[in-house]
Amino acid sequence: MTGPGWALWSLPLGAALDFWLGDPRGWPHPVRAIGGLIARVERGARFVLKRLGGGPRAERVAGGALVFVVVGLTMLSAWGVVFVSDTLGPAGSLLGRALLIYWGLAARG
Repeated sequence: MTGPGWALWSLPLGAALDFWLGDPRGWPHPVRAIGGLIARVERGARFVLKRLGGGPRAERVAGGALVFVVVGLTMLSAWGVVFVSDTLGPAGSLLGRALLIYWGLAARG
């Protein structure tokens, strides 16, 4: 199978992984990493705001920067997983995309 067919099979495979495995405690999970990133960026932004005097406008700018950094790095990471898995052929593409879906669903987490 070529083209988008393999990618479509990643949806049920990712859902099945989430159903069977859930999110076992102690396993690394991207959502925890994203939460840690948010905490670090927010801590840095609050430090800079305190030094600069802050204010509502500065807080909005810092919040926008936080969203830009977190969403940008998350998107770049997901794209990297897809890019690398696509270089591994159809089976690698299927597994890489299914892994992203499994992590994204987190229905049993």
